[in-house]
Amino acid sequence: MMKNGKMLLSFLKNARNIRLLALAIFISNIGSGMQLIAVSKLLYDRTNSATSIGIVIILQYVVMFVVQFISGTVVDRSNQKSILVISDFTKGLLIVGAGALFFFIPDTSLGYLFVILVIVNIVVPFFSNAQFTLTPELVKDKDELLQANSILTTLFQAGQLIGSAIVASIIFFMSPVAALIIAGSLFFLSALNFKLIEFHKKVKEQKEEHKSISAHFFGDWKVLFKEIGKEKSVLAHLLISSGDYMAVNIFNLMLIPVVAIHYNDNSFYISLFDSGFAIGSMIIVAYIASFSKKLGTNNSAVVGLLLQSAILIILSINVHVIFAFLLMVVYGSANSFSITIFNTNLQKRSTAEFMGRINSVKNFIVSLLTITLIPVLSHMFDISIEYGLMASGIVLFTYSLVSFLVGRNFAFGQDYLSKGIQIEEIKKKLV
Repeated sequence: MMKNGKMLLSFLKNARNIRLLALAIFISNIGSGMQLIAVSKLLYDRTNSATSIGIVIILQYVVMFVVQFISGTVVDRSNQKSILVISDFTKGLLIVGAGALFFFIPDTSLGYLFVILVIVNIVVPFFSNAQFTLTPELVKDKDELLQANSILTTLFQAGQLIGSAIVASIIFFMSPVAALIIAGSLFFLSALNFKLIEFHKKVKEQKEEHKSISAHFFGDWKVLFKEIGKEKSVLAHLLISSGDYMAVNIFNLMLIPVVAIHYNDNSFYISLFDSGFAIGSMIIVAYIASFSKKLGTNNSAVVGLLLQSAILIILSINVHVIFAFLLMVVYGSANSFSITIFNTNLQKRSTAEFMGRINSVKNFIVSLLTITLIPVLSHMFDISIEYGLMASGIVLFTYSLVSFLVGRNFAFGQDYLSKGIQIEEIKKKLV
């Protein structure tokens, strides 16, 4: 572990832009982690139902479903750094505004909160695609990409860890509304750090941006889908990689109800379990490269999904709080392990000309599956926590099974996650 850790630190020391990007993501995710738990707690206190939390998750992905294709082409033809700055500044204004509204008018209808969250979630796809596209641009070569993604994952989860620890105390001693105001303020600070990144697109590209986004929107997507059609393993890659995002959605859906029913609604256990997930994600980072080499890329993806499904099923037994915490650590480790493998290989087999759209397709699939599955899982959690956890475990087990099957030679051949997309034709058509 020390050897791997030193390699990551050495890389980080000599990569200023990655440091700034990681720090900005770290701060942004402290705010996101606080926001998510504060909103969930506010809704659960008002409604006493997991369905309300499920509605927020569904709402997020319905908006993403609609916005994805626009955000993908805008990100590909714009300055990704500027999009990150604008996105987090906008989120800051909206979340602080939501907190202030409920602080000064406590009886405000939850409808206003849903409207604000809709606007926030319009911004999210632009942020996600811009970060996904910008990261490979900030490394010297793609061989460093796994290191960069490992560092970003570490800081992402460290932000989650700190955010969850802070938010529990704020909720306990103050209120979820106060947590929203503080969370929103952190987005302003992350926007400033994104601004400090040294990244400039070519002047010629910038002059053509406004024409390109409007005039070539359909052409961009037509070219991309044509090229993906030539390498159908990309579709399998995008489909299976949605499983880890579904696992995160399930974690967010189950956290508040599980603590409320199994652990006496103790708000500190919310932070404990959320911190366990983050700690696990941070622990695994130093081992991602070595484990993936030993297991192989395809098997790494299967193992990560399978572990997550098994943990959800075990949690349905209502285990002791300490054992539950340890399970959350493993859950976070498995999630970060497979999600880093999937994303790094997706970035490697793509190119900057269409990377934002590739990520949009992935998020579109995540949105579609979330909109379909989360209502069912929310209903199961309302029937009983045990049913909800069992059903969620079965969903992730299905992902792992499909991942295993498509990773066999009879499907797409060996190491299908590493097969490149035909990019030369795309470059010619874009020019």
